[in-house]
Amino acid sequence: MRPRCVELYRVLKKTGSFYYHCHWHGSHYVKVMLDQIFGENQFVNEIIWNRSDAKSDVGQRAKHLAAFTTAFAFEAAEGPRTAAEFWSAAAESTH
Repeated sequence: MRPRCVELYRVLKKTGSFYYHCHWHGSHYVKVMLDQIFGENQFVNEIIWNRSDAKSDVGQRAKHLAAFTTAFAFEAAEGPRTAAEFWSAAAESTH
């Protein structure tokens, strides 16, 4: 998987975003790999949701999505951001 992610990073536009969907068991390994490829400051957020139609096992319900960007480097934010705050910061950093 690493060679594919490296190639995707290579062809991604400077203003691009990259989302990686994976199983909960491998999400931390994928995060480390993508940090190495994109850089630790390019990590945007991890999105986790639970499927309501899955069995009671958390591994079957929880889905993980890692979001990275090449548009700007994130600085540590104080508290969670709303989507509007995220895109506002992204627009400000590209000007």
